Amino acid sequence: MRRLLLGLLALAAFITTATPAKAGWNRADSHHFRIYSDGDSRTLEQFTARVEMFDALFRHYFGIAANDHPNRLTIFLLGDIDDVSELAGNEDHTLAGFYMAGSEGSFAVSNRERGGRRNALTGETTLYHEYVHHLMAHHFTFAYPAWYREGFAEYFSTATFTSAGDWTLGEPANHRANGLRNVNIPLERVLFGDTEGMNGAAADAYYGRAWLMVHMFANDPQLTASLNSYLTAIGRGQDQRAAFALHFGEVEALDRQLDGYLRGRMNNLRSVAPIAMRGTVTVTALDEAESARVELEMRRRTGREELATRDALRALAAAHPANPAVLAELALAERDLAEAADEPDLALASSAADAALALAPDHPRMNVLKAAILLDQPDHDIAAIRALLARAIAADPADPLPAITLYESYQREGERPPVEVVNGLILAFRQLPEAHNVRVTVAYA
Repeated sequence: MRRLLLGLLALAAFITTATPAKAGWNRADSHHFRIYSDGDSRTLEQFTARVEMFDALFRHYFGIAANDHPNRLTIFLLGDIDDVSELAGNEDHTLAGFYMAGSEGSFAVSNRERGGRRNALTGETTLYHEYVHHLMAHHFTFAYPAWYREGFAEYFSTATFTSAGDWTLGEPANHRANGLRNVNIPLERVLFGDTEGMNGAAADAYYGRAWLMVHMFANDPQLTASLNSYLTAIGRGQDQRAAFALHFGEVEALDRQLDGYLRGRMNNLRSVAPIAMRGTVTVTALDEAESARVELEMRRRTGREELATRDALRALAAAHPANPAVLAELALAERDLAEAADEPDLALASSAADAALALAPDHPRMNVLKAAILLDQPDHDIAAIRALLARAIAADPADPLPAITLYESYQREGERPPVEVVNGLILAFRQLPEAHNVRVTVAYA
């Protein structure tokens, strides 16, 4: 988690109180995304269209086939860096965005700042960086070194798009200019270390140097070939230092080459034809109850100030007792608090889940939550538990969590899962390959 939160300085508001937002939120739905923003609807619509173009460009660049039924990524779009920093507990107020992955679904947080200065880090650049991490976890099943993961995300993060779909890729990472010019960080630390323990300036230099390497390698066919061989060797378990020496030679020589590249003219890629986004964007204005629920969901999923968030959800549920979405969010908050205790008591989570299911019997996540709670009870009815999970799968076949939980029910019972249950787990993993715990479960299965 620490590394994620350093992240855009790098990778990973409103957490100062538990009072829901006064302003209404909007939700944009597109083929790959569900994006929530407390800003204006037109800006959100345009932003979502560009993010869809970014996804299309990434797939075009690597020849990745489109997914007809993707597990859409949830994004929370806040006003500025201060808002994101407050949400994440970043006291320096330097965190522009972050990304978190898990079996209950992945999400990203970014901001709407456009940057008034040439070297400013914009919210859109931040989100592209985070989304590249998501795409890499989905499509590139390899053990990449830290510098390459971050430099690769930086390289793609500066992509630009016009409303007509024209694009550029490989623009200078001007938001890293200060770190590249004024902070001396050993290339050895970049190649064989990470940002753990670095201050903001050093981390900025780390990301800048990583970006510079990826940019240089991408624009030299010989270096691209060496890079591919180097990454393949690391992915097969070779020591990083030995792999580097074999494919690139001395670190000092590459360092001098990078300095020369930085002083020279850098190329970028430009479209010869517009990129077409998949599908359309629909923006919905959320009512007061749903706006408050969305903001509290964002806080809950970030994992900070859990007690205050749960209490705010209790107040919201008391004001809207007929709203199953609010009751479901309360149930998840009660579950999170209970599981953090030394002796978990899930009675309150169970009651809130029951209330949500009374209003919406087919609610996928509440059927999963109820099944998981019952599975922890000594004298449980496994047939009833699996019936709940079957209902969740039928209600939303694209949601990977019910199939994952169904497989785990066989593990917990010490039973050999049927082939169709294992196949369901594998299909769920294909929807959620970035979740490490699911990846490990599939490996054992």
